[in-house]
Amino acid sequence: MASLEQIAPEATVLGSTVRPGVKSSYRWWALSCTSLGTLMATLNSGTLIIALPVLLRVFHAPLLSIVWVLLAYMLAQTVLVLTAGRLADMFGRKTLYVVGFALFGVTGLAAGFCTNVTQLIVVRAIQGGAGAFMIANSSAIVTDAFPKQQLGLALGTNMIVAAVGSILGTILGGVLTNFGWQWVFWFNVPFAVLGTIWAIVNLRELSQIEGKQRFDIAGTALYVVAIVGLLLALTVGGIQGWTAPIVIIGFIAAAVTLPLFIIAEVRARQPMLDLRLFAHRPFALGNLSTIFNAMARQGVTFLFVFYFQGPLEKDPITAGLLLTPIAASMLVVSPLSGWLADRQGSRWLAFTGLLLTTVGLGGMAFIGLDTPYWYVVVTMVVMGAGSGFFNSPNSRMIMT
Repeated sequence: MASLEQIAPEATVLGSTVRPGVKSSYRWWALSCTSLGTLMATLNSGTLIIALPVLLRVFHAPLLSIVWVLLAYMLAQTVLVLTAGRLADMFGRKTLYVVGFALFGVTGLAAGFCTNVTQLIVVRAIQGGAGAFMIANSSAIVTDAFPKQQLGLALGTNMIVAAVGSILGTILGGVLTNFGWQWVFWFNVPFAVLGTIWAIVNLRELSQIEGKQRFDIAGTALYVVAIVGLLLALTVGGIQGWTAPIVIIGFIAAAVTLPLFIIAEVRARQPMLDLRLFAHRPFALGNLSTIFNAMARQGVTFLFVFYFQGPLEKDPITAGLLLTPIAASMLVVSPLSGWLADRQGSRWLAFTGLLLTTVGLGGMAFIGLDTPYWYVVVTMVVMGAGSGFFNSPNSRMIMT
């Protein structure tokens, strides 16, 4: 992977400098491309998670299998995002982003024709790879295009779009399930077609592609085995028990290959992941914080979906509406946090966001079957505001 300076040598290091030969208007066209991708991804996530109980009934599958419809996407994206970043260094950010957009649409179309949950899990895993191509390059494309003093605003705009997608996704998921579960996936197709064409027309390759680059096969293989083993063990262990054979094998595989991966990356001339980046404290802590914040937000959303449609017996549309306070508060706070990050710095804003998220999670610990909805809303709003304060400043801190 490229170093911090290589990621955006002029847009981030020189502040207001715009790359020679690049019109200042380009930054907004680039942002429109990444925002469209963000909207599609968050809509996809929101519609699917609200439809999980419907898939459970339609496929007559065990809960673990339905959970893997979500996890297959996340696992593939997690495993391949570093590889996608390295491939972008070799072939260009625009190329990988366009390929990701197109593949996302193809897999969305294929998912609607699946006849069993196993097929759906496989297609979702491929779609996760497409998502990795997009997520690995989205922030980098924005960072390449925008000067440092506008980067928080740009990333905040992407967060606004993500919040809108999260709000609309849960509602849209409830509506689409009335026409058939297939439409939860098919609605992605027109977005992907539009996004692919828009990216081809508007994006430019600003990062310099160096010749004679080598792909780190050993590092990639070790990383894949380590992450797949760890995530598989953590996922299955909570359902089948921590002494299940697959759980033990997963933990052993991770424990053996993760140190080997670190050794391989230190010795590699062109590593998949330049571990020297983690000597930069904001980069290391920012990424670690992102992991924990995402775990909290995704876990809470998953639980609320089954809480509303299970014990409270709400229909999918109502459940989607009841989930909107989290994303709505993110929508309000994200532009403010991005604006403040450009003027006041990112550190304390990100800390404030994590603190609010912690308070919101603590309040959710007391939610039960008889808890009034106003209390649930308060905890959602606090947590959503925390994510809004955290995401843009933290991303800005990582990228600069």
